[in-house]
Amino acid sequence: MRIQHLFALRKQSQFISQNDRGSIALIAAVAFLPLSLSFAVVADGGRIWSQKTSIQNDVEASALAVAQKWTTNKTVCDDPELAFAQVSSNGQISCEVSPRTNGIVATVSASSTVDLYFAQLFGRNASSVASTASVRVGPTSRGVNVLPFSISKDNASLLNWIKSGMTSTQTYKIDVQSEDSGCDENSPGNWALLDLNGGSNSTRETQSWIENGYPGEIISGQSVSGDPGIPSTALKFDSLVGKSAILPVFATLKLNGANAKYEIAGFVKVKITAVKLQAKSEYRHIKVIFQKGSLPGDPGPTRTTNFGLTSWSICSFDGKGDCS
Repeated sequence: MRIQHLFALRKQSQFISQNDRGSIALIAAVAFLPLSLSFAVVADGGRIWSQKTSIQNDVEASALAVAQKWTTNKTVCDDPELAFAQVSSNGQISCEVSPRTNGIVATVSASSTVDLYFAQLFGRNASSVASTASVRVGPTSRGVNVLPFSISKDNASLLNWIKSGMTSTQTYKIDVQSEDSGCDENSPGNWALLDLNGGSNSTRETQSWIENGYPGEIISGQSVSGDPGIPSTALKFDSLVGKSAILPVFATLKLNGANAKYEIAGFVKVKITAVKLQAKSEYRHIKVIFQKGSLPGDPGPTRTTNFGLTSWSICSFDGKGDCS
């Protein structure tokens, strides 16, 4: 009787144990579902994020390449410049160029499909990623490392070069004379030298700017003080022969002597071929070859005049920004 009772208890225990195991398996299965979902989100989400980052970087690189190409020969949307975006987009690329005052806006868009793995368990096989970058190109409005010597926007040599379509490579002469600023206004005592920082205006300081360029930034539309006096050989202008430099171009020249103010209209790049300052004032001049060029950075306001030196910067990225 006792043995039969023990067998009955054992059977009951086995039955309860089997039921517990079934309950635990059910609980485990229910608990594993959100864990699986979380893992799928993390794993496939990582793939989407990685592809999105890649396509953003490649689209940005292509847009900048298109902009830079336009500054040199006005051609756009060629395969070499779009090659960056093709790496991560599977060939799904568009390129558009919109004209703006004194420049353009180049826009490159790309999209790609990312295959998903774990998300297939929940009925999703793929996800799409896309990116768009726009770059504005226009005349350089911020000059860095400029020379403390300015040229009028109405200078005959500069105007002749512009009339050539900014393609002429001939040597032009820029007269260094106080009597003829090239604008409507004359400013006795000024010879187109600039006091770029409004400071002590010492010979050593001006000489340093001539040899190394002004370390600060000059902005289009800014009014810059004149540095009165005849440019002398002590300034070592002749050290620039054979070198390229950036000159501020002024629109107007007001007042006289130390009160003279040059309103900067833009910037031009030149290669200096000769300097003659040891002569009578009417014979003093600098000979240059005007050059086209480009600098990275914000092209600034559209009122900046184009003198062959252009800049570019990203103005919109994935719908954020303003390219107007």
